[in-house]
Amino acid sequence: MYHTFSVDNADSLEEIDRFQLCSGEELYSYVAGDGTSTVLDIGSGTGFFTKEIAPHVADVFAIDIQQAMHQYHKKHRDDVTAELITATATTIPLANDTIQTAYSTMTYHEYATEESLREIQRVLQPGGQHVIIDWSADAPGDRGPPADERFSLNEAIAHHRDCGFEIGTAKNRYRTFLLVTNNKQ
Repeated sequence: MYHTFSVDNADSLEEIDRFQLCSGEELYSYVAGDGTSTVLDIGSGTGFFTKEIAPHVADVFAIDIQQAMHQYHKKHRDDVTAELITATATTIPLANDTIQTAYSTMTYHEYATEESLREIQRVLQPGGQHVIIDWSADAPGDRGPPADERFSLNEAIAHHRDCGFEIGTAKNRYRTFLLVTNNKQ
Protein backbone atom coordinates (compact mmCIF):
# COMPACT_ATOMS: atom_id res chain seq x y z
CA MET A 1 0.00 0.00 0.00
CA TYR A 2 1.20 3.48 -0.76
CA HIS A 3 0.38 6.91 0.57
CA THR A 4 -3.10 7.90 1.62
CA PHE A 5 -4.21 11.40 0.74
CA SER A 6 -4.25 13.61 3.82
CA VAL A 7 -7.64 14.84 4.96
CA ASP A 8 -5.87 18.09 5.84
CA ASN A 9 -5.74 18.71 2.09
CA ALA A 10 -9.32 17.62 1.38
CA ASP A 11 -10.30 21.01 -0.01
CA SER A 12 -7.88 20.48 -2.89
CA LEU A 13 -9.94 17.43 -3.89
CA GLU A 14 -12.80 19.83 -4.57
CA GLU A 15 -10.99 21.91 -7.18
CA ILE A 16 -12.92 22.12 -10.42
CA ASP A 17 -9.78 21.52 -12.48
CA ARG A 18 -9.99 17.86 -11.45
CA PHE A 19 -12.47 17.57 -14.31
CA GLN A 20 -9.50 18.07 -16.67
CA LEU A 21 -8.33 14.64 -15.55
CA CYS A 22 -11.75 13.02 -15.77
CA SER A 23 -15.02 14.74 -16.53
CA GLY A 24 -18.24 13.70 -14.87
CA GLU A 25 -19.64 12.86 -18.30
CA GLU A 26 -16.72 10.61 -19.16
CA LEU A 27 -16.94 8.76 -15.87
CA TYR A 28 -20.71 8.45 -16.24
CA SER A 29 -20.29 6.95 -19.71
CA TYR A 30 -18.22 4.09 -18.31
CA VAL A 31 -19.96 3.58 -14.96
CA ALA A 32 -23.67 4.37 -15.03
CA GLY A 33 -24.98 1.89 -17.57
CA ASP A 34 -28.76 2.00 -17.89
CA GLY A 35 -29.32 3.85 -14.62
CA THR A 36 -30.26 0.77 -12.59
CA SER A 37 -26.73 -0.20 -11.58
CA THR A 38 -25.30 -0.67 -8.12
CA VAL A 39 -21.81 0.79 -8.11
CA LEU A 40 -18.82 0.96 -5.79
CA ASP A 41 -16.63 4.08 -5.58
CA ILE A 42 -13.24 2.90 -4.29
CA GLY A 43 -11.31 5.61 -2.48
CA SER A 44 -14.24 8.00 -2.63
CA GLY A 45 -12.55 10.69 -0.55
CA THR A 46 -14.66 13.85 -0.35
CA GLY A 47 -17.24 12.47 -2.78
CA PHE A 48 -16.18 14.75 -5.64
CA PHE A 49 -16.82 12.06 -8.25
CA THR A 50 -19.48 10.24 -6.20
CA LYS A 51 -21.71 13.28 -6.67
CA GLU A 52 -21.31 12.95 -10.45
CA ILE A 53 -22.39 9.31 -10.50
CA ALA A 54 -25.06 9.09 -7.77
CA PRO A 55 -27.91 10.73 -9.75
CA HIS A 56 -27.43 8.27 -12.62
CA VAL A 57 -27.39 4.91 -10.83
CA ALA A 58 -29.65 3.02 -8.45
CA ASP A 59 -27.18 2.71 -5.57
CA VAL A 60 -23.67 3.92 -4.74
CA PHE A 61 -21.43 2.47 -2.06
CA ALA A 62 -18.58 4.89 -1.40
CA ILE A 63 -15.63 3.36 0.43
CA ASP A 64 -12.70 5.19 1.85
CA ILE A 65 -10.12 4.16 4.40
CA GLN A 66 -10.45 7.48 6.24
CA GLN A 67 -13.54 8.19 8.31
CA ALA A 68 -12.58 11.89 8.19
CA MET A 69 -13.12 11.90 4.42
CA HIS A 70 -16.65 10.59 4.97
CA GLN A 71 -17.24 13.33 7.53
CA TYR A 72 -16.14 15.88 4.93
CA HIS A 73 -18.47 14.24 2.41
CA LYS A 74 -21.43 14.42 4.83
CA LYS A 75 -20.74 18.05 5.66
CA HIS A 76 -20.45 19.21 2.05
CA ARG A 77 -22.68 16.74 0.18
CA ASP A 78 -25.74 16.06 2.27
CA ASP A 79 -27.75 15.95 -0.97
CA VAL A 80 -25.75 13.05 -2.44
CA THR A 81 -27.36 9.68 -1.91
CA ALA A 82 -24.57 7.21 -1.24
CA GLU A 83 -23.83 4.70 1.47
CA LEU A 84 -20.54 5.77 3.01
CA ILE A 85 -18.39 2.87 4.21
CA THR A 86 -15.08 3.15 6.02
CA ALA A 87 -13.06 0.20 4.73
CA THR A 88 -10.04 -0.78 2.71
CA ALA A 89 -10.18 -2.29 -0.76
CA THR A 90 -9.04 -5.57 0.82
CA THR A 91 -12.00 -5.78 3.21
CA ILE A 92 -15.10 -4.54 1.42
CA PRO A 93 -18.09 -5.24 3.70
CA LEU A 94 -20.52 -6.18 0.92
CA ALA A 95 -21.97 -9.51 -0.11
CA ASN A 96 -20.61 -11.48 -3.06
CA ASP A 97 -21.82 -10.48 -6.53
CA THR A 98 -23.61 -7.28 -5.44
CA ILE A 99 -21.87 -4.67 -7.62
CA GLN A 100 -22.24 -4.12 -11.37
CA THR A 101 -19.40 -1.59 -11.60
CA ALA A 102 -16.56 -0.71 -9.25
CA TYR A 103 -14.67 2.44 -10.13
CA SER A 104 -11.83 4.54 -8.86
CA THR A 105 -10.64 7.96 -9.87
CA MET A 106 -7.04 8.78 -9.02
CA THR A 107 -6.82 6.13 -6.29
CA TYR A 108 -5.79 2.85 -7.94
CA HIS A 109 -2.17 3.48 -6.93
CA GLU A 110 -3.34 3.39 -3.29
CA TYR A 111 -4.85 -0.11 -3.47
CA ALA A 112 -3.15 -1.88 -6.39
CA THR A 113 -2.54 -5.28 -4.80
CA GLU A 114 -3.62 -8.77 -5.73
CA GLU A 115 -5.55 -8.98 -2.46
CA SER A 116 -7.55 -5.85 -3.34
CA LEU A 117 -8.28 -7.00 -6.89
CA ARG A 118 -9.49 -10.38 -5.60
CA GLU A 119 -11.77 -8.59 -3.14
CA ILE A 120 -13.15 -6.38 -5.89
CA GLN A 121 -13.79 -9.52 -7.97
CA ARG A 122 -15.67 -11.02 -5.04
CA VAL A 123 -18.15 -8.14 -4.80
CA LEU A 124 -18.49 -7.70 -8.57
CA GLN A 125 -21.16 -9.65 -10.36
CA PRO A 126 -19.91 -11.98 -13.11
CA GLY A 127 -19.28 -9.71 -16.08
CA GLY A 128 -19.14 -6.66 -13.80
CA GLN A 129 -16.67 -3.93 -14.61
CA HIS A 130 -13.73 -2.40 -12.77
CA VAL A 131 -13.17 1.10 -14.18
CA ILE A 132 -9.95 2.92 -13.30
CA ILE A 133 -8.75 6.40 -14.11
CA ASP A 134 -5.45 7.02 -12.35
CA TRP A 135 -2.21 8.94 -12.49
CA SER A 136 0.16 7.27 -14.93
CA ALA A 137 3.74 6.38 -14.09
CA ASP A 138 4.52 7.54 -17.62
CA ALA A 139 2.98 10.99 -17.07
CA PRO A 140 4.97 14.21 -17.21
CA GLY A 141 5.03 16.73 -14.39
CA ASP A 142 4.84 16.52 -10.64
CA ARG A 143 1.08 16.75 -10.14
CA GLY A 144 -0.42 13.83 -8.27
CA PRO A 145 1.30 11.22 -6.11
CA PRO A 146 5.05 10.64 -6.20
CA ALA A 147 6.13 9.03 -9.48
CA ASP A 148 7.46 5.93 -7.72
CA GLU A 149 3.98 5.23 -6.31
CA ARG A 150 2.22 5.29 -9.68
CA PHE A 151 1.62 2.48 -12.14
CA SER A 152 1.74 2.51 -15.91
CA LEU A 153 -1.21 1.36 -17.96
CA ASN A 154 0.71 -1.79 -18.90
CA GLU A 155 1.37 -2.58 -15.23
CA ALA A 156 -2.32 -2.11 -14.37
CA ILE A 157 -3.30 -4.36 -17.27
CA ALA A 158 -0.88 -7.04 -16.05
CA HIS A 159 -2.24 -6.81 -12.48
CA HIS A 160 -5.77 -7.35 -13.75
CA ARG A 161 -4.88 -10.16 -16.15
CA ASP A 162 -2.99 -11.94 -13.36
CA CYS A 163 -6.20 -11.87 -11.30
CA GLY A 164 -8.37 -13.16 -14.14
CA PHE A 165 -9.99 -9.94 -15.33
CA GLU A 166 -10.69 -9.53 -19.03
CA ILE A 167 -9.30 -6.32 -20.49
CA GLY A 168 -11.80 -4.04 -22.22
CA THR A 169 -10.85 -0.43 -22.86
CA ALA A 170 -7.25 0.61 -22.17
CA LYS A 171 -6.02 4.11 -22.98
CA ASN A 172 -2.99 6.18 -22.12
CA ARG A 173 -3.87 9.84 -21.69
CA TYR A 174 -1.79 12.94 -21.01
CA ARG A 175 -1.36 12.51 -17.24
CA THR A 176 -3.55 9.52 -16.58
CA PHE A 177 -4.64 6.19 -17.93
CA LEU A 178 -8.09 4.67 -18.34
CA LEU A 179 -8.62 0.96 -17.84
CA VAL A 180 -11.94 -0.85 -18.03
CA THR A 181 -11.88 -4.54 -17.15
CA ASN A 182 -14.55 -7.22 -16.85
CA ASN A 183 -14.88 -9.76 -14.08
CA LYS A 184 -14.70 -13.18 -15.74
CA GLN A 185 -15.56 -15.04 -12.53
